Amino acid sequence: IEDAVFVDGSGRIRFPTAFHPTGQGGEYGPRDHHNAVFHPFIEGSVQDYRLMVFTRWGEKIFQTTDVNKGWDGYFNGTPCATGVYAWRAVGTFYDGSVFDVKGSVTLLR
Repeated sequence: IEDAVFVDGSGRIRFPTAFHPTGQGGEYGPRDHHNAVFHPFIEGSVQDYRLMVFTRWGEKIFQTTDVNKGWDGYFNGTPCATGVYAWRAVGTFYDGSVFDVKGSVTLLR
C-alpha cells in the first residue's frame, strides 16, 4: 500500500459575538483567542475572503480581503464606541463551496 495524502478543501468559519480591543492593531495569530481583534476562527482553507463591519446605521467602517487581518475596533484612527456592530463575511473555500455569513458583534471598552 502506498502512502497517500488526502486534502479536503472544505471548511467552516465562525466569528465571536464580542471582543475587547487593546489597540494592538488588526493583526492576529491563527490560534489567537484573546478577543482583542474581531476575526474569524477557520477550519479548513479559505481561497477568497472579504470581511465587512458596519455601524448600526449601515455605514461601512472596516473591510479586509486578508483572512489574517481582523477589525481592531478603530475607524479612521479613532476608537469606536462600545456597542453592537453588524458584520458580513463572504468567500470561498478551496473545494469551491461558498460562504456568506453575517451577524453582530459587541465591542467592549
